[in-house]
Amino acid sequence: KDQIKLMNDAGIHTVSYILGHAVGNAGYQLLHKHPDWFVYDKRGEIGSYDMSTQNHLQRRREFGFKQHKRRSMLATFDATHPKARRWIADQIITLGKEMGFRGARWDVWFMWTSPDYYRIDGTRQVADHKVADKTTAESIRAIKSMVNRKLPDFTWGYNFASPEENKEKPLTLAEMCRGRGWLLDELSIVYWQKTSPFHT
Repeated sequence: KDQIKLMNDAGIHTVSYILGHAVGNAGYQLLHKHPDWFVYDKRGEIGSYDMSTQNHLQRRREFGFKQHKRRSMLATFDATHPKARRWIADQIITLGKEMGFRGARWDVWFMWTSPDYYRIDGTRQVADHKVADKTTAESIRAIKSMVNRKLPDFTWGYNFASPEENKEKPLTLAEMCRGRGWLLDELSIVYWQKTSPFHT
């Protein structure tokens, strides 16, 4: 917190990294408390989990040896769930108010919806990819709106911003750009390859 203040005072725009999934022990507890805030696959499974690692993590204070750092679980929020949205927005607001961050960069998952996601009652989250694009854009906009009411100057960044990755998601890309969003094109590293349409 003190380091962030020093950087802010020096004129550096400090941003937090956000791994959008629920992970680790806190994510595990949240999943147990609010299973309806998350999406599942067709079989009713969450993204990934390792109960042996989770048990090890929960009992970490009983042991005197160094803990391994394998991820015990990774669960995806239901971006359309109003209470999940509110909780996510509140975490980001805390980053700004308590820690002093002036922005955040989303990675791995950021309010995406998908026809491959199912709610806890077995219903499909969205009908198809076209609807997913519209719903994802609306979900990102909802989070930004809630956060920016409390932190008007908070900025937004995103991974997965290459043209190739967003051909089928024009509304999502437009929302990512709205409000001077800053985008990371991670595929530019392969543009030199002859198979890339951007190779010259």
